[in-house]
Amino acid sequence: MIGRVWVCFILLGFVSKNKSKSAATIIPKMLSKNQSYEVLKGSSQVLECRVENLGKFVVLWRKGDRILSAGKLLIRKDGKVMITEKYELKLSDIEESDAGEYVCEVDVFGETKEVRHQMIVLVAPVITSWERTLEVSAGDDLTIICEATGNPPPKITWRKHQDGKVIIPDETGSKVVLKNLSRRDAGLYICTADNQVNEGVEKITKITVKYPPEVKIEEVWIPHKKTFEVRLVCHVNSYPTSKVTWFKNENTKLSTSDEIVIENHEPKYVMKIEKLKVKNFGKYKCKASNALGNTEETIEITGKPRPPIFSGDQREILSSVKQLNITWSTDSIVPITQYLLAYRKSQTGVILSAPSSSMSSPSDWSQSIIPVEVPNASLTSFSSYTLKNLDNETVYDVRVKAMNAFGMSKFSKVFNFYVKTSAGSDGSDVAPQSLLTDAKEVSSGSSTISLFLPVMCVLISLRWNIS
Repeated sequence: MIGRVWVCFILLGFVSKNKSKSAATIIPKMLSKNQSYEVLKGSSQVLECRVENLGKFVVLWRKGDRILSAGKLLIRKDGKVMITEKYELKLSDIEESDAGEYVCEVDVFGETKEVRHQMIVLVAPVITSWERTLEVSAGDDLTIICEATGNPPPKITWRKHQDGKVIIPDETGSKVVLKNLSRRDAGLYICTADNQVNEGVEKITKITVKYPPEVKIEEVWIPHKKTFEVRLVCHVNSYPTSKVTWFKNENTKLSTSDEIVIENHEPKYVMKIEKLKVKNFGKYKCKASNALGNTEETIEITGKPRPPIFSGDQREILSSVKQLNITWSTDSIVPITQYLLAYRKSQTGVILSAPSSSMSSPSDWSQSIIPVEVPNASLTSFSSYTLKNLDNETVYDVRVKAMNAFGMSKFSKVFNFYVKTSAGSDGSDVAPQSLLTDAKEVSSGSSTISLFLPVMCVLISLRWNIS
């Protein structure tokens, strides 16, 4: 009887050892590695959980402390979660609240085999707050706001629509402070929010600046048979819109008549004298008024010639010439009697030239009076003058004004031309204006000294006699 019990004990021990070995061969092994997923909001994502030798053990998915599934059994039943045949977790229609850590685990005799995945939900930017329209007065300060959400947090930038000028916001990027506003600050300001998720989004803030009138008069003469049609164009900028009134000689209010036509085409207000006569000479005032103030400007119509206009086909770059014939035209209601032509070596454009006996220093204008031997009865006169003894590598300035029985006109615009050493002496032609960069000005008392580059250095040798 003792022998039987002993044998059974040995057999049971043998069976127990075999069972332990059998269990060791089916212990599950987690093959998946921890991963981080970046997922676009609204899309779907599969989270991996590969287990080797799963056997009858159970795969459990959880997010934080919330269990999502056990085996193929879904605990979360909102229709957005499913388990694949390989025990992967598939999430659909992902929202921001789905972001976080997901854990796939298998409990093996009290020991947990797990893999952890981090899911980041990318959200395209949305601008949530901005001002659509704002109205301020000139001189005011203004803060405009643009706030946006998204993941990652979007970067906010600003620009002005009309000129594309970049606007610098505060340190948060959401606010722009505009100080001492003027009419030029009015317009559309564009806020852009971008975080590289899809395309950036934009919102527009319209800023209106109220300001008093700004007035400028333009004088236009148009030949009309035996006289001129004169148009005074009053350019008025203001907000709100101004009321514009024309006056002659300060007190006489003007309105449309047989001789004068007044037209209002905001922002241009035109007073037109269809046939200019001597009786129309005088001072004309354009006065603009709105709720913020009044502004006026006065211009005088006389019988003096209009400022001459140089011919547009004149060459600005010449090669090794000693003289140049300059032509111009002038409008005048009566015949021109003489011209005054002024010329000089440009104050800001002498390249390097030896002094010419016919020219004074670059800072002085030389003048020539050009009489008109046979007055021209037409409204537009043409004339010319030849400049002689020109120096190479020099820029010249020329201007002219005209005289008739009523007096002297204003000077024309300055005409510049450049005399090169020879044709093709350098690789390309450059306009005279581009040569006006070699000068530097140094103030000394009330005078201004022009320094020109390159500089010619003169060595003066002094000989001392030692007794």
